[in-house]
Amino acid sequence: MKLHLPIGSYDLSKLNNDLSYMVARRDEEYEGIGKGKIGISSFPVLSDSLGPFGSPISDSTRAMISLETKKAMLVVYSFGESPSELQAIKSEVEQAINGIFGTTEIQTTIVV
Repeated sequence: MKLHLPIGSYDLSKLNNDLSYMVARRDEEYEGIGKGKIGISSFPVLSDSLGPFGSPISDSTRAMISLETKKAMLVVYSFGESPSELQAIKSEVEQAINGIFGTTEIQTTIVV
């Protein structure tokens, strides 16, 4: 909420390694968490070889975090932020994760 940006979290064990950020195909949809079928046509989405699993609109049930999750990926979707703003967002997220989970292995990357 503090960032005022959409954030998605995904269970890495439910995804294939070949991830991409792309525009969803026409008439594409997936099962949204607590929302039923969500039309994602022409929206930016995260995908793997099985198809889209997340977007700034809503995440899919396929890759959702559960109590069994051991490795997760958190994505902050940003649009138009400057390099210094992206760096500040990255630092804010790292601090929040460390504050919530304590000392844990965290790898952060800014992808533009």
